[in-house]
Amino acid sequence: MLWGKKKKTSVAAATATVQQTTLPGFFCFGCRELIAERPCDACDRETEIFEVTTETDRRLLVSRLALEGT
Repeated sequence: MLWGKKKKTSVAAATATVQQTTLPGFFCFGCRELIAERPCDACDRETEIFEVTTETDRRLLVSRLALEGT
């Protein structure tokens, strides 16, 4: 059943959150949110998790989100 399924955060909101957050952290591509640890408890399926530990990681993640938004 889909009762517990969480709606994805918009690309714009996810990008803003990633740019403002402190490092390190994890980003879940399933729900497009920053999470404290893996796996993502909000997602009901296995999803890609990206570990953001440096400013380079942050820029890569923002670039990927920009590509998803087009």
